[in-house]
Amino acid sequence: MASASDPIRQLLRHMVATVAYRGGKTLREAPPTFATFRAAETTRTPLELVAHLSDLGEDEGGNGGEEAVPEGDAPAGDGGK
Repeated sequence: MASASDPIRQLLRHMVATVAYRGGKTLREAPPTFATFRAAETTRTPLELVAHLSDLGEDEGGNGGEEAVPEGDAPAGDGGK
């Protein structure tokens, strides 16, 4: 395991903290319609992007290899999980 003073580890921690801060700042006080905004027909919605980032943050095998389903897109009776 890498030590806390490992420069690569420090860089990764900084990058994750930056993404978390900027992502939180962007989503805070966003209107309800923001989640489903689509800039173009082929782009992801903000809700789909956050679900994708969540997938990337999972530990290997953490969700059985399945992609996260945005809550609004969940099959009936699934509860978004």
